[in-house]
Amino acid sequence: MRLKTFTAKTTTKAMDLVRKELGDDAIIISTMEDKHANCIRVVAAQEEIDHGAILSSLPKGNKESFTTLESICACLDHHNAPSDLRKKIISSLPDSIHQEALAPLGDALRQSFFFKELSLEKQQKPLLLVGPPGVGKTACIAKLSAQAKAAGRDLHLMTADTIKVGSIEQIETFASALDEELHIIEKLSHLDEAVDMAASGTLVLIDTPGVNPFDEREMITVAELITASGGEGVLVMAAGNDPLDSQEMAQNFSQIGVESMIVTKIDLAHRYGNVLAASRYLTPALYSASPKIASRLAALRPDVMAGLLLESSVCAETKNWQSFLELVA
Repeated sequence: MRLKTFTAKTTTKAMDLVRKELGDDAIIISTMEDKHANCIRVVAAQEEIDHGAILSSLPKGNKESFTTLESICACLDHHNAPSDLRKKIISSLPDSIHQEALAPLGDALRQSFFFKELSLEKQQKPLLLVGPPGVGKTACIAKLSAQAKAAGRDLHLMTADTIKVGSIEQIETFASALDEELHIIEKLSHLDEAVDMAASGTLVLIDTPGVNPFDEREMITVAELITASGGEGVLVMAAGNDPLDSQEMAQNFSQIGVESMIVTKIDLAHRYGNVLAASRYLTPALYSASPKIASRLAALRPDVMAGLLLESSVCAETKNWQSFLELVA
């Protein structure tokens, strides 16, 4: 039996979180009001998923089909994907699975989520990288800048992060290495003017301060930055965090107009259930497998996501770290 604690402002909202994460068959262990934190805590449990029942419910196939499906089920379990999301992905698998697990899982992910690659060559609107502190927004700005220059794009680099100590110095170092000028935005009212300074056809990249995605006032600030720039907000999110927290974070950012995400710290996690959960609300676009600027941001296509899910779950069992690093390099 799998236990998990859920917190929310009201019992109704806490129960909604239970159903989203554990499904309608969840068992409620306890409900408690936390007066100090001003919230409701619900402890719920879920019986382990019976893969045999899932297998028997599908059309009969050969032995290889069952082995492949078992591998995919075990993979989704390993990554702690929410139970209703596991069922959705499994139900999207082809009726007859006669291939290795990679292709069927990639097809199921394509059916479950919307994927769209972020093309630096064609991007017209300014790109604002948004998200919580410490996820690698500035490093992603540097990587995008290097890749855009390599693709022949002119750049207009900006930062609105005047809060974090050392953030301006860090991005100035990157800008200097690329022989680019950095425009520092100290007031929201200066942002649209700074964007207008960019020459036609120039790719505008904007770094933003880290925010708490569950703080309404901070999220309003992000929304104002996106609106003032006339640009496109892209969430930068680290892999390996709690799936439900990441799902709520993605939902909150989607409500202020963010549509896509870059996943970072792939190399520091072996469970990507939070990436699957966040993909319900935001389009997976790119991923980073290394903090090194020379390591490119790569397209997070369905087949790539399937490969990451399957390979890391295998490596976690076999300790085959070299195989995993070669995959995400």
